[in-house]
Amino acid sequence: MRSALFLLSLLVLTLNLSAKDVPIMSFFIHANQEYDDLTWEERLPEIVVLLKDYDLIGLQDVDEEQLVDLQEALPEFAFILGESQSHSNVPILYRRSAFVLQYQKVFEPMDFAQNQQKDLAIYAGLHHLESNKNMRVVNTQFQKAPQDIQLSALRDLRKHLLVSRADVNVLLGYFPIQAHEEMYQELNDVRLPDTFHSAEMRCQNEFSTYNTFDPAAKINMRVDYCFSSGCQVRWICIEERIKYGYYLSTHAPLFIILSL
Repeated sequence: MRSALFLLSLLVLTLNLSAKDVPIMSFFIHANQEYDDLTWEERLPEIVVLLKDYDLIGLQDVDEEQLVDLQEALPEFAFILGESQSHSNVPILYRRSAFVLQYQKVFEPMDFAQNQQKDLAIYAGLHHLESNKNMRVVNTQFQKAPQDIQLSALRDLRKHLLVSRADVNVLLGYFPIQAHEEMYQELNDVRLPDTFHSAEMRCQNEFSTYNTFDPAAKINMRVDYCFSSGCQVRWICIEERIKYGYYLSTHAPLFIILSL
């Protein structure tokens, strides 16, 4: 499989990328489990190399051990973990040389808290130095819940972005819904479109983001998304890197090029 570095190099040539273009990744890295086909120790080096190509990253399903390892391996990135800087399974990473942090906050709708769900999302204000634009970025690992609660939480997430005064708004993460489902329409509209549809170019007409570790499983589920407004979407693709015959996670990393 072609690496993200190769694809980004190709994009520089084909799209004529500028310093105001921001490479973004959303990656459900999968918390370390004993039964995994690849151990975390086997996956970590390749994941670190992968992440180094991007300026803004939303990670999901990160456990405490993984968080420590990633922080040690990626000193050029700052990690946004919520107001108290406590552990979060949905950290936002930004390249220190590209952004200045303005604010950060854990977002947890009341209905989810009452149903003992995990932290739903983190959102942050970032100032992009090259373009001089302000961004509001939300990263989420959405939870399974009764439909009325899930719908309410989806609407709250969108509201945080639709009422934002930032120049650019970005929603990244894992949602247990697919594009053909009714609740997907709560996220995807002209005010906050799915970058899969708004991108100038994408590497495949269709792709799956949930794959399990095994490439032979051939599961077709696009459940990892990036929605954005206030910017041009130049490119969207997935990374399908394989080690020892397995993917690096149960989800394919989603990467996007936004032009600010």
